[in-house]
Amino acid sequence: MEYKILELDTHELVLLAYDEDFQACVAVHSCALGPALGGIRMKVYKDSSEMVADALRLSEGMSYKNAISGLTFGGGKVAVSASHWTKDIAEKLATVLNYVNEELEVYYIGAPDMNTDNDCMKDILDAGGGYCVWDPSGGDCSVATAYGVFNSLVALSSFQGKFDKDFTVNIEGLGKVGKELLKLCSEEGWDVCVTDLDEELAFSLAGYYGAAYAKPEDLKYLEGVYSPCALGGTIDKDFVECSKANAVCGSANNQLSNIDIGTLLGLYNKLYIPDFVASAGGVIAIGVGIGEGLENGVGLDNPTTKERVTFIRKQASAMLLAQTTKMDTRNAQLIATKAAKEIIENGK
Repeated sequence: MEYKILELDTHELVLLAYDEDFQACVAVHSCALGPALGGIRMKVYKDSSEMVADALRLSEGMSYKNAISGLTFGGGKVAVSASHWTKDIAEKLATVLNYVNEELEVYYIGAPDMNTDNDCMKDILDAGGGYCVWDPSGGDCSVATAYGVFNSLVALSSFQGKFDKDFTVNIEGLGKVGKELLKLCSEEGWDVCVTDLDEELAFSLAGYYGAAYAKPEDLKYLEGVYSPCALGGTIDKDFVECSKANAVCGSANNQLSNIDIGTLLGLYNKLYIPDFVASAGGVIAIGVGIGEGLENGVGLDNPTTKERVTFIRKQASAMLLAQTTKMDTRNAQLIATKAAKEIIENGK
C-alpha cells in the first residue's frame, strides 16, 4: 500500500491510499469535538480528483452534521473507488484505517454508507481493522436516517399553511433510506411519487405502496416536496427557477450545487431543510450506539436514539421559521452551517 498526504488548509487530513488495484481517500475535516465519525462509501469514480472532491465535501458535511446533532465527534469520510465489495477491499481498508489512527494519530471511525453496510464493517474488523462501527445485532442505521427525514417532513407538512393541498412527497432514489422513507410517508397517508435509476425497482415499490412513478429527469420538477435521497448536487439554478416544488427535504448529502443556491431558494419562496439537519438520524444512531457500547444497537429500538432523532422535527421547524422571518435568514444552509461552525469552534 502506498500513501500520499494532500496538504489542504480546510481539512486536518486528506490521505490517498492506493496500490495497483485499490484506490481510496480518507478525508478528516475536523476532530475538534472528538474522533472523526463518518461513512465509508463505495462507488466508481472517473478519476482520483473526483474521489477526493467527494470525500472533501462529505467529510465537511459530517463535521456540521455531528456538531448540529450534539455529538462529541468530528467529521470524516472514506471514499473507495470500486464497483462492488470484496474481502480484499476489506483487508486493504483495515490496513488503511489502522495506519490513519495508529501511525498518523488522526482519529477516525468508519460506518456504513453508500454501497456499504453492517456486514462490510464486520469484514473490516475480521481483517484486523479496529476503527469502524459494527452492530452485532445486525441493525441498520439507514432506518434512523429515514426517520429523521420523515420528522423533518412532518415539520414541513404543518408549517404555516404552506401546503394548502394534499401533502405530496416526491422521493428520488430508492436505496436503503429512500425505500424506508417511502414506507413511512405511505403509512402517514401522504401522497408519494417515486423514481430511481432502477426503473423496475421503482415500479415495484410504487405498486406495493400505492405511490405514483415519475421518470428520473422529471420528478424534481413536480409540485410538492422534492426529496433527494440519492446523489447530491441536484439543487441548482435550473431547479429553483423551473421546478414547481415548494420545498426540499431529503437524505442526500450536499444537495445544493453551490452555497448561493440557498439564497436563491429563499428568493423563490422554496423552503429548504439542510441535508445535514434532515439526514442526521443515522449518525445520531451510531453516536448513541458508540456511547452505549453498541449494546442496544444502532436502530430505532434504542429509546435514546429514537428520542434524539425525533428532536430533528424541532430543528427543522426552527429552520423553517427562520426562512420566513426576514431576508437575511432566507439561506437555510448558511444558517445551519454557521450554527454548526460555532459549536465546533467553541469545542462543545
